[in-house]
Amino acid sequence: MPSTLQETPVLSSTLLVLLLGVLSVYALARRWRSGTLMTATGGLHLNFLLSIAIGFACYCVDGTRDHVPKDVIIGAFLRTGPYLLAGYALAVLIDSRGRKPRGFRAEGTEREGNVGLMAVLTLLWMIGAATADLPFTMQSLGTILVIFKLLEYPTLTLAARAMNLKKFDTIIVLGLNTVAAFVFAFLSPWRSALVFVCAALALGFANRIHKLWPVAVVSASIALVVLPISALKKGSYEELMAKPVEMATGALADPIVDRVQSLIYFWSIRIDSAREIGFTEWATDAGKLVPRGGVAYWEAVEQLVPRVFWPDKPVFGWYSGYYVPRAIGLLYWQDTGTSWGLPLIPEFVSNFECGHLLWLIPLTFLCLQKLDLFCQKVIRGNRIRELLRLSLFFLFLSVMGIAFVVSYTLWLIIAAYIIGRYFARSRYRLTQSGGACAQAQP
Repeated sequence: MPSTLQETPVLSSTLLVLLLGVLSVYALARRWRSGTLMTATGGLHLNFLLSIAIGFACYCVDGTRDHVPKDVIIGAFLRTGPYLLAGYALAVLIDSRGRKPRGFRAEGTEREGNVGLMAVLTLLWMIGAATADLPFTMQSLGTILVIFKLLEYPTLTLAARAMNLKKFDTIIVLGLNTVAAFVFAFLSPWRSALVFVCAALALGFANRIHKLWPVAVVSASIALVVLPISALKKGSYEELMAKPVEMATGALADPIVDRVQSLIYFWSIRIDSAREIGFTEWATDAGKLVPRGGVAYWEAVEQLVPRVFWPDKPVFGWYSGYYVPRAIGLLYWQDTGTSWGLPLIPEFVSNFECGHLLWLIPLTFLCLQKLDLFCQKVIRGNRIRELLRLSLFFLFLSVMGIAFVVSYTLWLIIAAYIIGRYFARSRYRLTQSGGACAQAQP
């Protein structure tokens, strides 16, 4: 079957994009109606739509040259296509029949969140954003600062969802978060930061009005403004920081056709996991990369051991973030400063033959379903539970390698558990003191 697909690449690519798109839209629509879209499982479904289905479509129509001829990479991806499609179809079937956590909108009737909690979350993610790129944050307890940074997009979504024009404090919380998020995103060298800020705000407003399509239309229009500015960070980052207004104005002066082409190019290079799957499969067939047979997953477990107890612990991110992208051709060996870790699905292909996607993808979604239910059971407080579910949603939407996913998931659960216990005790003490005052009154 894979060889047959390669004989008709245009038809096969179109069919594969359509089938993956239909499956992911079906899964996302079911979760949107049940209010369970913004969970770890929902994030991975959205990743399949954006980074594999739409990403592969953008890669096929984009006219720019790649490090390896595009027809070779497209052919390599098509070899994995049937296994990827069958595995994802089985995952969608399992997800449609599996038990889901309570809906996001059913977590509480009050949309206006606790302003004190929102202020704490805002402070935490700002501290994380300001310190996450420092060297010590990737070692031992310094990782907690990276976890604080992961709270940025969930806090933005919660602030947008809770905004009430009749409550001035909710407007202040949303305004502060929005301004700070755009400032940090503009200063960040990561080109996707502005995109994620817009996505977080859009999801919050969409959940508030219970309608997705108008927010999607507005978001697509905003993307034509945001992405040209994001594209400047690749080759003109220093100049952009020196003359931000002039550079941004120049980028926005481009014709709409050029902006659309910039959007397609950005999507096909920065968001497209299908391209990374194709490069991985091509490099494996060419003997440039030897499948690791699941070593990455054992390293994900070893990553959890604190360096205090293992002083000589290797830097596991070196192989996946530095060596692999250069070995498979995503980066040139001369580029010594760029790190490019493979996301979850391409990492599957780098560890096993593509046929293993038939069981790896359904198993991954099954584990995420259990994770969503576990978070609902263990974490106290509707608002904290929403925060954790949103954090996991954005984590699996961006989908890094397995070592980072496992480590960040564990830290997020621990942080949410501690915050939930703290605010639960605070409410209990407040209730007790209120009851004592009532009894003391004549």
